[in-house]
Amino acid sequence: MPNTPASRNAPKSLTEHIRCDDFVFRLADVDGFSHQSVPESPSITIVNFKGYTQTIPDSEKHLFDFLLAHIKHESH
Repeated sequence: MPNTPASRNAPKSLTEHIRCDDFVFRLADVDGFSHQSVPESPSITIVNFKGYTQTIPDSEKHLFDFLLAHIKHESH
C-alpha cells in the first residue's frame, strides 16, 4: 500500500487501498469530503464513506489535496 503524502502518487484503480499520512482508505468508498480550519485547533479533513464519517487531522492538507486531485466532483 503506497504512502501518499501528496497527490503525486496516483492510485492504479479506485479499489486499491491508499495510505495518505496515517489514514488508509479506498477511493471507491469515498462519497464526499471537506476541510475545516478552526483557529487555535488542528485543521481536519472530514471524509464521508458509505454509511459513516471519519474526521482526520490534516493541518497541512495532504489528504484533502490528494482527494481533490483524484476524486471527480459533480456539480448539482
